[in-house]
Amino acid sequence: TFAFVFILNDESSAKKLNSIYKTDKFKYLTDPYISLKEENIDIRRYYNIPDDHKLLIHIGSLERRKGTLVVLDSILKLPQEDRCKYTFFFAGRVDKDIKVEFYEIINAIEDVNVVVKDEFCSYGFFASLCKVAASQFNTPVIATSTGLIGELVK
Repeated sequence: TFAFVFILNDESSAKKLNSIYKTDKFKYLTDPYISLKEENIDIRRYYNIPDDHKLLIHIGSLERRKGTLVVLDSILKLPQEDRCKYTFFFAGRVDKDIKVEFYEIINAIEDVNVVVKDEFCSYGFFASLCKVAASQFNTPVIATSTGLIGELVK
């Protein structure tokens, strides 16, 4: 038996499981929040990202379990008329288990601006990306009101 089962970033699941199993063994843990200070870099200028592009970022270690290849596949499915409206930015080390497939898909993408920074990135760099992508900086967002995403946005 287990003394406790810790559930990361999902308080509602811990409560529900405790209710279902009439226990208090399911414990909610939050990811630590790190206030990020961005680097002194103009991301759009440095990486030649047009001002009118919507910037979509995928950061951290780039792995199968994080949906990295799913994101890449979705780029291939963009309608032709929308391809010129977006820049996809992948920042972080590409996992060795998907590296070959990752770059095969990257090379197959046409007419879409894709930036890959396949290396360890500092928190400051991630903060600069988040700022230009309008996340974590008191900018309104549209998100589901339920589940983990809803809780994190609240």
